[in-house]
Amino acid sequence: KVAAPSAPASSPKSWTEEFEMARDKIVLACPTCEERNYNLTKNKRLHPERVEYSKFCPRCREHTLHKETK
Repeated sequence: KVAAPSAPASSPKSWTEEFEMARDKIVLACPTCEERNYNLTKNKRLHPERVEYSKFCPRCREHTLHKETK
């Protein structure tokens, strides 16, 4: 009978832990009305600078360039 291999002392991180470590939560705000409309995540290694997306602002009722806030 062959003994089963033992588990390593430090187990590798799960996929969700790796995903959460590599991504950063951001909030997008409309520059016209200053409303914070969208919550997203971004890869902070690939995009360390602040991002801008064209999104629909429900308060202004038009597409505007939403910018990342702190």
